[in-house]
Amino acid sequence: MNQEAIFNRHVDFALTCLKTHQPGKPFHLSLRSYFKSNKKFGSKDRRRIRGLCYSWFRLGYTFGALSQREQIVMGYLVLQTELDTWLDGIIESLELPSNWSGLTRDERLNFVEGAGTWSRDKSFPYMEEVSKELNRDDLIRSMMDQPKLWLRPFRAVEQEQLEQQVTDVTYGPNGAIGLQVGSSLDQLPMLKNKVEVQDLSSQIALNELSQYDFQTVWDCCCASGGKSLNLLDRRSELDVFASDLRSSILNNFIQRVKRHKRRTHHTVLDLRKPISSIEFLGASGKKKIASEAFDLVLADVPCSGSGTWGRNPEFKRSFNKTPEEYASLQFQIVRNTLPFLKKGGHVMYLTCSVYTRENEGVTNRLETELGLLTVKKGYVKGYENDSDSMFYGILQKK
Repeated sequence: MNQEAIFNRHVDFALTCLKTHQPGKPFHLSLRSYFKSNKKFGSKDRRRIRGLCYSWFRLGYTFGALSQREQIVMGYLVLQTELDTWLDGIIESLELPSNWSGLTRDERLNFVEGAGTWSRDKSFPYMEEVSKELNRDDLIRSMMDQPKLWLRPFRAVEQEQLEQQVTDVTYGPNGAIGLQVGSSLDQLPMLKNKVEVQDLSSQIALNELSQYDFQTVWDCCCASGGKSLNLLDRRSELDVFASDLRSSILNNFIQRVKRHKRRTHHTVLDLRKPISSIEFLGASGKKKIASEAFDLVLADVPCSGSGTWGRNPEFKRSFNKTPEEYASLQFQIVRNTLPFLKKGGHVMYLTCSVYTRENEGVTNRLETELGLLTVKKGYVKGYENDSDSMFYGILQKK
């Protein structure tokens, strides 16, 4: 079987795999299930099928006038930097230029946009909502590739030893380590029990807290605890109180912060409605909080996740809410934490969204409606450092 025929079979397999995927769920789970039930695929087969699927999520589905099969192929041909000569027949069949393989990605995008088969504005949901603080062209480009895997060392890592075993290592602020796509920590024993997985954008945003004094922190939407761990590893005097609506996620937090278990407290809590008191559970037992107990509220609120769609492009494809829906929830959550924040204390408001309504819109409401004072706010622009994009706002309670 020639290479073109094999490629076409891989496209068919990718199409089948995509049709089994449940929108809103991580696609890697669908891939894993598909490959598990189809053990005939070798590593090269799996790599190409995976690449075809993710090319569709990143770009292909936005070619609305094409069939899904054609979308898969078009997405792949635009995004792959190196194309084999045996693809020339497929390139010709799609009426693409004969020098297509030699074009840059931007040149390819410009061609399909000029031909009317693709629209830049329609390649990103609610493009009109994207903050003017961000470069929209750079944002779109960043969604075409998977960002690096970023690690935060909490113990010393020997850089020379690491560089002897891996290629393309990047170092960020405070020793952050960026590894190339596809890296596996299981294959890097020198990092065991020395690093936490945490995207660089989160690390940079939390660096903004270095100038503030605080001893008690409420991580009110803690998820698996990456931000709490960051602060706990930096500050030996800190006590962290963590809550989340989801008990399964909270269990992940408990396991992840074990090395700081004497300084952490946790509870399942629904912040969509006002509360009068909170009961946390820690190593020393239960602790009831009534009011104005915390120096800092860390509010990494539920959001569109639009700043992470380079890492998880399947969620861009299935995004079915409006930024306004998230903004309303975000404001509600922060409002319901304020009775437990000390006067003069701070809220750090965080989203992994690029939408103005979720970011500047919410912090403006917190100022005008709740009387908070914005001390600083801004974006960590993922397209500048091969990571996710994130918004942060630090606000003070008067």
